Amino acid sequence: MMVMFGGWVGTEGTCTSDVWSYDLAAKKWTKATIASKDSPGERCNMAYCSTDDSKLAIFGGQDSNHKLHNDLWTLSLTSAETHELTWSKQSDSDAPTPRCGASLCSEGGHLYLFGGTDGKTRLNDLYCYSTENSLWTTITATGSIPPPTDAHTMVADPSECRLILFGGFGETHCGSLFTFRIKDSVWASEPRQPRMPQPRNTHRCHLLTAGDQPLLVMLMGYNTSELSDIWEIDPTQFASSSWEAKTFTGDWPLPPRRYHTTCAHESRIIMFGGWSGKEYLDSTVEIDFAKPTDAAAAKKK
Repeated sequence: MMVMFGGWVGTEGTCTSDVWSYDLAAKKWTKATIASKDSPGERCNMAYCSTDDSKLAIFGGQDSNHKLHNDLWTLSLTSAETHELTWSKQSDSDAPTPRCGASLCSEGGHLYLFGGTDGKTRLNDLYCYSTENSLWTTITATGSIPPPTDAHTMVADPSECRLILFGGFGETHCGSLFTFRIKDSVWASEPRQPRMPQPRNTHRCHLLTAGDQPLLVMLMGYNTSELSDIWEIDPTQFASSSWEAKTFTGDWPLPPRRYHTTCAHESRIIMFGGWSGKEYLDSTVEIDFAKPTDAAAAKKK
């Protein structure tokens, strides 16, 4: 089950607070019923991820009046099959400053938040939220710390106990790949490859398993125009492996886009919406990276 919250409704010129669930088997969207009285309210450009205990976590973002937020909410997904969900607001103690365009990921019972913008300044701070103690802490990191950026992506790599960050916008479009080693709080800048995706922001990244092969996949985004390319790389060997641009069968090529939302399930990416540079998109696309078939299927729903 894929769950989607909020976002910018371009046809209406406003944010939404809707929650929708997508049935992977039936390939059908259903608007969820929220059982809780309290909720984050309408917002877009928030940081979000799925947690280790199968909840949706969101942090910050901005509302239709461009007010920035710094609250953390979790949405219980255990009742997703009945389409009735519950929001829970988490502790604000020592919370990061209000921001949008940040990234959030979950690893080892903790949430990690990086960067974003406070509306005036881009940020490169890193925070950790303990789901056990309900407490935010600032991480004092060393190494090759990424520059201040927003609209980047960050994913957790449980097998290596690290975070992986790519792209974003700082002084210009960013195209560097960074890893953060959690156990000793060290950032590293990974070697640039002869063939790499062009710098970008408002893209999406995920870690997948296609057969026995782990993959870091990156989808679309924006440089000087909206992009339609999809890339993958072996995350276990950043120094020796190369980025590969993917092509697919089915409804391919897909329209370029940014600000799309995506969810990973096994070897598949489910993608919804985005801005093509000309129009807001409302299609749902499933992209299967399963091996050994090199050209997987991109199916539009």
